[in-house]
Amino acid sequence: MTGGLRSKNPELNSLVERSAKQNLDLKLALERVQEARAARGVARSGYFPYIDGAASATRNRQRIIVPSRAAEICRHRPSRI
Repeated sequence: MTGGLRSKNPELNSLVERSAKQNLDLKLALERVQEARAARGVARSGYFPYIDGAASATRNRQRIIVPSRAAEICRHRPSRI
């Protein structure tokens, strides 16, 4: 039953139900109310915090190339323990 109107008379209930379903002006008004509520929700959304996030990761591996002469010197150097 639309609008919470309920009668003990089933004939009256049926009549009210059919008229509400067939009433295009009422349907249009209800659609406008829903549209206005949605627009209000969008307008009010600016008053609430906004959370956004992003993540990224990179991995770099560096390779050190030692000239052959320097490597030879390092091999002949006495180790210090």
